Amino acid sequence: MMNTLRGISSIYGSVKTLSIEICMKTIFSLIFALFLCISMAYALAVDAGVPGANQMLTGSGGSPSKVLIWRTASYLVRVDDSGDSKYIFALWEKGRNQQLIPDLLITGGAFVPDGTGGNHYYQFTTDKLTYRCFVIWLDTEESPPGYLIILNEQKETLREPVLEEIYSAI
Repeated sequence: MMNTLRGISSIYGSVKTLSIEICMKTIFSLIFALFLCISMAYALAVDAGVPGANQMLTGSGGSPSKVLIWRTASYLVRVDDSGDSKYIFALWEKGRNQQLIPDLLITGGAFVPDGTGGNHYYQFTTDKLTYRCFVIWLDTEESPPGYLIILNEQKETLREPVLEEIYSAI
């Protein structure tokens, strides 16, 4: 009987330790996501000219720098350089205010050159979806500045031309 109680106590202790580890990881993930949202909101406030917003991190080099802002038929898209060759993707559905929290925020994006003519894209991946902001450098008069492309398991599900290039660092 005592051995059974010790076994149950040992299992309970292991489960309790595992639960604490899972909780700590979850809390860390939530804090990190909150930090990213606050960073993006700050960057958006600075860009929008919100009074006082530019005074918080001026000159610190800690805030993301914008790379591009595009409007397509369905979305407002923003790509920021977070440093260390990593990019942040923010997406708002049509009609949503850019000063609000984005409908989608993905970090850890990459810059991908496409040939030697200057065309390139910024790629952001979630579980099954891949978002690409394809920048057209070599173009014709009729070419849009770029395309928002969404892939679902490597199959293209959306390709929208950029209707308005609001900002481009290039």
